[in-house]
Amino acid sequence: MSHANSSRTTGFAAKGCEVHGELNVCYEVGHGCRSSWLQVHCLWIVKFALANAYPIHKAFRPYS
Repeated sequence: MSHANSSRTTGFAAKGCEVHGELNVCYEVGHGCRSSWLQVHCLWIVKFALANAYPIHKAFRPYS
């Protein structure tokens, strides 16, 4: 395994999370991970991805 290439993913994998920039993946990350910066990062991804397609408050309602 390449340590340089997997340095990013290693942090996520250690928490049992996978980040691919996909909405479903972000939901799992935000719900399963305890990394606050990770949750914020996914919030930005979701906002940019679905700002014009799906209400953010409805998307994150189940996690309230």
